[in-house]
Amino acid sequence: MNLRQIEVFRAIMMTGSVSSAARLLAISQPAVSRILKQTETRLKVPLFVRRAGRLQPTPEAQRLYGEVEKVYEGVQRVEALAKDLTKVKSGQLRVFSTPSVGHSLIPRAIARFHREYPGVRVLFDVLIHRELVDAVVQEKCDLGVSLMPASHPVVEDTLLAEARLLCVMREDHPLASAREISIEQVLQQPMILQGADTPIGGIISQYLSVGKGDPIVTCEVRINWVACSLVQWGVGIAIVDEFSVDIDMWPDIVAIPLRGGPALKYQLVSQNREPTSVIAKAFIHMLRQEVADRRAGRP
Repeated sequence: MNLRQIEVFRAIMMTGSVSSAARLLAISQPAVSRILKQTETRLKVPLFVRRAGRLQPTPEAQRLYGEVEKVYEGVQRVEALAKDLTKVKSGQLRVFSTPSVGHSLIPRAIARFHREYPGVRVLFDVLIHRELVDAVVQEKCDLGVSLMPASHPVVEDTLLAEARLLCVMREDHPLASAREISIEQVLQQPMILQGADTPIGGIISQYLSVGKGDPIVTCEVRINWVACSLVQWGVGIAIVDEFSVDIDMWPDIVAIPLRGGPALKYQLVSQNREPTSVIAKAFIHMLRQEVADRRAGRP
């Protein structure tokens, strides 16, 4: 029996007549009669006998009905799960990011997502770019966020946002009231510099190479929030991107745009062999909202 035959059989068992079953299923009486006849022909067993204007189930039909109810309950569970998936009520989301946004943008987006969809469990990890791409290829994560394109045949890159470079310094620094900071001003200050072998560090080094002179490096780090911590302790100024740190977390520092600074392109990284899940699409929407709010200066 196929699902349509099961559905018609169950409706007749519940209502006791072809006409009532037809109304229940919103189909014509001839259609119900035809499907019932096909079912009995296929099973080679009579399922109903007509008595006093009603269809009375045979003993075989009674036995079959018990199994049909089990199938119907399973179908209802599938329908309920499908509705939950469309409403993102439950499930799991695996999100990985590179370190640059693992301390600020992604945690904020996860918090926004959790408020909207508290029943979804989020698995979040921070990996270097190569490891992140491998995780996407091996289907160990649903979505990645990276500063670099994946450049892999089964991985799709989608632009999330372009981020500005900012110069961060203590609020009592002589340049703290400036609206923009130039390369020349940066090169005159003691600086906490990110390693040139990191994605952001390479972009910063290329930007500074345009200026006259070499940076005065007091400390070299690999992670943006470590640079901000050192700035707060007065070790020097630093260059970070606008999505990699929450300035609100550092009460004694300010962030000022760099004049002529390059834009960093953050990518959404996902595998292209299967459609993006409803849960992942919902998180991407939250992530883009977080980007828009950060740009607009909203907390």
